[in-house]
Amino acid sequence: MNFVVSSSSLTSHLQAISRVINSKNTIPVLDCFLFELEGNVLKLTASDNDNTLNTSFEVVESSEDIRFAVSSKILLDSLKEIS
Repeated sequence: MNFVVSSSSLTSHLQAISRVINSKNTIPVLDCFLFELEGNVLKLTASDNDNTLNTSFEVVESSEDIRFAVSSKILLDSLKEIS
């Protein structure tokens, strides 16, 4: 798995959908962002089990189609450290 994306673009899209993530979820996967890479389009999803927010944008480069979930807190905190 390999894809290239602008950190500022990724951050802005993640912040837009992070509003739906609750701080106290009963289902652990709801603390994560779902990444779906299909071709050169990256789709991001966040949900609180009642509401779901989606966004998508084009990546610079990708090697394969893939789906994975990443902890929203860890990812947003890490992206804040990147200039």
